[in-house]
Amino acid sequence: MAVLNFLRAAGGGVIVGIAIALLMISFRRGLRNFAGSTYNAQIMLFLITPFIIYFVAEKLGVSSIITVVYAGLMQNSESSRSRFDHPRQYHNSLVLIDLVRDILNNLIFVVLGVMIVRIVRADLLVANNVDLCWLAAGFLIYLVTLAVRFAYGVLVKMGPRGGVIFALGGVHGAITLALAFSIAASLTDQQFQFVVLTETMLVLLSMLVPSVVFRFGRL
Repeated sequence: MAVLNFLRAAGGGVIVGIAIALLMISFRRGLRNFAGSTYNAQIMLFLITPFIIYFVAEKLGVSSIITVVYAGLMQNSESSRSRFDHPRQYHNSLVLIDLVRDILNNLIFVVLGVMIVRIVRADLLVANNVDLCWLAAGFLIYLVTLAVRFAYGVLVKMGPRGGVIFALGGVHGAITLALAFSIAASLTDQQFQFVVLTETMLVLLSMLVPSVVFRFGRL
């Protein structure tokens, strides 16, 4: 049942994401052809589209995170093809993307910090619970992500060295943390705390390990 639910949520998210992305791309092109100057409207559509896609996916019962990711991939491909048609809008969109990405990336660590303080205070100071299984779980998941990313890097012909760099590079676990928050209502408090601590371990390892390896390793 868990496998079937996963396939329904993930596969449905891919299908819905692609469908909504095509619909939004067609709408933006039609708006551009209908009116000559739609710069402000295009920027507003660019900002609210991920939220629209997220809530539509929630209503349809598919994975909202996967839906937004695939819709973003489709729209990025479309925008890169039309960057020479509207260079000013394309450049401003890149600046806006960088600003929003920096804000959201920093927000992840703020959320993690607040959650860790609350969990540690509740477990250690109130319940006196010192179960550290989440450390082993986070380390195991990190090893699995390294193996999967390395295999993908080799599969797309990056080579062994490129596969290692791809496996180690970047902060891992941010999207997984978002997925955990999206199913928080279906988890008990203890289960949710375990997931958050495990994801924290994954994020911290993905920051510390590359810093050491890239600094002292010969890559």
